[in-house]
Amino acid sequence: MLAEFCGAYPAVVVELREESTEEMVADLYAGRIDAATLAALPSSDDGRLAFHSLGEEPLVLIAGTMTPLADKARMPIAAMAGFDLVLYRPGSAVREVILSALAVEGVTPRVRLETRDYRTARALASVGMAAAIVPRSVAEEPGPPVCTLRLEPEL
Repeated sequence: MLAEFCGAYPAVVVELREESTEEMVADLYAGRIDAATLAALPSSDDGRLAFHSLGEEPLVLIAGTMTPLADKARMPIAAMAGFDLVLYRPGSAVREVILSALAVEGVTPRVRLETRDYRTARALASVGMAAAIVPRSVAEEPGPPVCTLRLEPEL
């Protein structure tokens, strides 16, 4: 889509940045960027930003195919106490969704690894270093093999 846009509008300068939701929202407010794709709406908005949904998808738990989770199809969030997790860096909206859901269930995970990238989280989960919570599309795309568990309640 980006390549098509650039081809159709060659006079428009497009710069691509990968930042956390928090960083992108700050850049939008400061006028450093004109648009951003966010995984979740910012927790606080004073009405200066306009939003347009591109869609929704659930988050799922992934783990290595040789781990004890490999034979499970579902995972209650309440049962995740003490799990080793790959988590996203502070400022990530998905991190906040995950931590909030765990807190509601009274669960404290062990954050073993932090990353900013879903594919890195998938690679780490694939080799059994820790489980990760990712968008379902990331779990289903080609890449390192993982088992996918539906979270209950769904995030």
